[in-house]
Amino acid sequence: MEKIMMIFINVFIFVGFLANPVIIDSNSKIINKYDFLIQRDNLDLDINDVLDSKEFVTLNNENLNFGINDDIIWLRYLVKNVTREHEKYLFINNPSLDNIELYIVKGGNVIQTSKGGRLDDFSERVIRSKSIIFKIDLPHGENIEIYLKVKSINKTIITASINDIHTIERLINRENIIFGIFTGVIVGLFFL
Repeated sequence: MEKIMMIFINVFIFVGFLANPVIIDSNSKIINKYDFLIQRDNLDLDINDVLDSKEFVTLNNENLNFGINDDIIWLRYLVKNVTREHEKYLFINNPSLDNIELYIVKGGNVIQTSKGGRLDDFSERVIRSKSIIFKIDLPHGENIEIYLKVKSINKTIITASINDIHTIERLINRENIIFGIFTGVIVGLFFL
């Protein structure tokens, strides 16, 4: 009886997740509602194993610190793009993450994959920035699942947003200005 109850609760949580996507309705949208799964014991599941997993835990409106460890963290976001622009950018606001694999899933099928992270070759990035940015295709009006597989030896705190290209350009410009000011101060102190 207890096992049947646990199955019912897991199905209820999963159905609740699928029923409430994050609506992408503007130029920039923070996606702070997601499910997570922590892989331990040197398991290296692939996306097909994870798609069938009932072990995801839902997290709403928080940025969880997964700590410093060897765990592999899987994140699952459900989004629905109601803008007319299908070309979007997933911005991960933690450039110190070592490796991230991105999977876009529609109707149970993987329709896009991509890799990024701190250890990724800078010249191969879609957007030349120290930040981790993925170009994604989000069809209009459809529920899309975004899976991130995160492996990092650094502190694993993940905040993400989905943006249009103009917002990404503003974020990068601000990043460059702050870096320029910081560099100017350091160079100025060197000559004192």
